[in-house]
Amino acid sequence: MIGNLPGIPFAARDSANRRMLDFYDAHPSVLGDRGRVALRELQLIRDQGGDPQVSVVALDLTGSVPKVAVGYGDLDLADHLTWQVPGMESDADKALRTWDRASRNLYEEQQDLLERRNRGGLAGLVAFLSYDTPDLVDSLNEKGCSRSCRPAPVRIGSPTSSTAPGPPATAGSATRRDSGRPIRPPSAS
Repeated sequence: MIGNLPGIPFAARDSANRRMLDFYDAHPSVLGDRGRVALRELQLIRDQGGDPQVSVVALDLTGSVPKVAVGYGDLDLADHLTWQVPGMESDADKALRTWDRASRNLYEEQQDLLERRNRGGLAGLVAFLSYDTPDLVDSLNEKGCSRSCRPAPVRIGSPTSSTAPGPPATAGSATRRDSGRPIRPPSAS
């Protein structure tokens, strides 16, 4: 419970969630099949060691869909924090390994970019696989609903309007916590 509370420092959440991982490891019968798969994947990620530092930001393996958020870098000290949120077919038991690899790569690139541009600061990244992602069939035909009866995507610029200018609000970005300005990729020169 403590490991999933908002407002708790990331290091304390990680410590509490790692204790839960140890409990699940000792008592796998409390988990369903999907929860046990996610547990094994998360243990592999946790046991890799090295850089970047890995933390368990959120953990709930007991439901019908296991939910996990994994952090990369020192999240409590990070100046630039990115949240990655996967889409279809990316529940924790199905996608942790792939998102771990992608998260490590993105974290490394972001930290390298900060150093190359002499921007200073530390990068941090959270892979948020802590919800029931849509399945392909559900996405194509939600309970027999045709495409025309589903709501349009929300656009950046308005939390409720689907007609506001801008791309669909589906991608996260790294921002400076002190100013809110986006981290820009290096220009091609």
